[in-house]
Amino acid sequence: MTKNNPSIATLRALHPGVLPAEIALPRAGLVIGRDPHAASLVIRRDGVSRQHCWLGCSGSGRWLVRDLDSRNGVFVNGERISGEQPLQAGDVIGLGRSRLADLELNINGLERRVCLSGSGPWRMGRDLACELSLPADPGVSQHHATLRLHDGQLLLEDNGSRNGTWLNGRRVRRAQLRPGDCLFVAGSRLQLRTLSPAPEFSVAAIEQALALQVTGLATADVPDQGLDFEIEPGRLQALVLSDSKQRRAVLDTLAGISQPIAGKLAWSEPELDRARARLRTRVGRVGERGMPSYKADTAAWLEQQASLAAASDLSAQARRERVAALLAELDASHLATLPLDRLTALEQALALVASELLTNPGLLLIDLPALLDQPGDRADLIDRVQALSGPRLTVVLAMDQPLDILSGIAPVAVEIGRPGEAPPARGERPRPRRFSSAASMALLRDQLRGWRRQPLMLVETLVLPIVLVVGLWLALPDRGSAWVLLVSLVLATALAAAFQVSRRPSRLLRTAQRHLLLNDALLAVFLAALLIAAVQALLGLFLIAWLPDAELSATLPLAAAFVAVAGTALGLACGVAAGQRSDLALALVAALGTIIIVFDGLVGQGSGIGLALSLLNPLPWAEKLAADPFAGMRWVGAGSVLLAQGAALLLAARYLLGRRL
Repeated sequence: MTKNNPSIATLRALHPGVLPAEIALPRAGLVIGRDPHAASLVIRRDGVSRQHCWLGCSGSGRWLVRDLDSRNGVFVNGERISGEQPLQAGDVIGLGRSRLADLELNINGLERRVCLSGSGPWRMGRDLACELSLPADPGVSQHHATLRLHDGQLLLEDNGSRNGTWLNGRRVRRAQLRPGDCLFVAGSRLQLRTLSPAPEFSVAAIEQALALQVTGLATADVPDQGLDFEIEPGRLQALVLSDSKQRRAVLDTLAGISQPIAGKLAWSEPELDRARARLRTRVGRVGERGMPSYKADTAAWLEQQASLAAASDLSAQARRERVAALLAELDASHLATLPLDRLTALEQALALVASELLTNPGLLLIDLPALLDQPGDRADLIDRVQALSGPRLTVVLAMDQPLDILSGIAPVAVEIGRPGEAPPARGERPRPRRFSSAASMALLRDQLRGWRRQPLMLVETLVLPIVLVVGLWLALPDRGSAWVLLVSLVLATALAAAFQVSRRPSRLLRTAQRHLLLNDALLAVFLAALLIAAVQALLGLFLIAWLPDAELSATLPLAAAFVAVAGTALGLACGVAAGQRSDLALALVAALGTIIIVFDGLVGQGSGIGLALSLLNPLPWAEKLAADPFAGMRWVGAGSVLLAQGAALLLAARYLLGRRL
């Protein structure tokens, strides 16, 4: 239970920008609202009334919050209050935004204590009905994990949560808890205080400004040079690195996206030294603009980004509220209704900063030269992010040279020396996050919009099977029409899928890497590529039917469908292997397509090597399916082999994508 001694109480912001620092709460209380003439604590934001609520101490010595007839209400721990309500240490208060809380009450430095009554099992999650509820944390799932007693031991089981459960810095699915153990769930820390007479936890938000000590850091771009520097918590600082490749590699290392070849990183949160995957949420990384250029509103795009970063069951309303709050903190609420293709360079930078703040990071890294060119835009961005730095957030501006506008910015002293010790050869590989249909649909929409903003490339891709069919028909008149169609579809669908993955505007690989998305990203790009492949297959079939002397069978459309799926999976594997180099992806497809055709010729000649490799080649099986319309059950075997080939290629693409995370 909470010891509620009202002698010393403070209010702390739950996200950057609401308060400049933690402030003392007087016993006489204070009024919170939007009007500086009527409120003691001013929060200028849509949804906050002129005089929204009062916080203070009652005559009996308890802290209270009282709704001053606000239009949008006051919420305590995600539940709207009526009139006034007593408060305990660790309670979170939202002003007109439901579960998206603004302030946390701290009494005598105590954390919120939760004692689990009864015999269990007990639920832990964002749902208010959970016995251990974390309603203000958007990274926590509705029913995140389950706790139960068994033979006097407290057992934890993760319920397949999107962002995982971490025990003492190690991600776990099932574990036994002992007094003193710390659980990290998204932005919350829960420490088991005691098991007897009942399990009791102390609960606190860990979203506070990060500090970092770097020693002998060396990256693959500059392997013979070690960097020593220190980032202080809660300040706006400038990190000057003249080499753009080295600057990008250092920022990627600090954000947990890549691993150094030498050196040591000592974080102010010790568990981050062991759990590199948690850096993806605790460190925000803003680099080159690379914004999509379609006509969707900025707020809609940010809500899509929220679906990638937050819990999979976070409601659309909660994502909308979070986006509105972040834009207000950046003094950029006007961006919400602006289409992405009409944003200026500065507005794009503000939108990207807002997208990185969605996870409540403790450190925000901004590659200023890669983001903005004009000094005026840089100065404006610096002014806005300077207001964000404080107890909840450290902001580091990475620069190529010292600027004249560094007043108020603390420089980071960088010392260059020898590289430090190499990290362990087998360090912890970040585990991908659980599948989310919301994230998959968001990525799918982004993929389809990528084709829409490149209409000429889309037309060229769709007519590619027509060009190939005509070319092969004229060049190889002795080959059957089924063979011509199937070869054309393998090449066309594979080329389209490879380009779908590797083309720069989609930023698919970078997004998957940033948010540790694996199955989500693979499903999104596979579905988008299949839509293109379906149109390509239909166009190829219509053309074959139109050509003179074409021999069509009843199962040719089925064979075309199977070979289109196999070609799409082949293209995905090539695209992921090539990364964001579309030229390499297309070259891989061309090379593998040539090998497929050669092997098909060897099979036709009865070559031993051709027969041995036929299981990896879709052409002979597709030809068998097309030439043997439902004779016996042999078409089932051919179709099964084609499906198995497609599944194997998809698994290969998944493995390659997982390696890139």
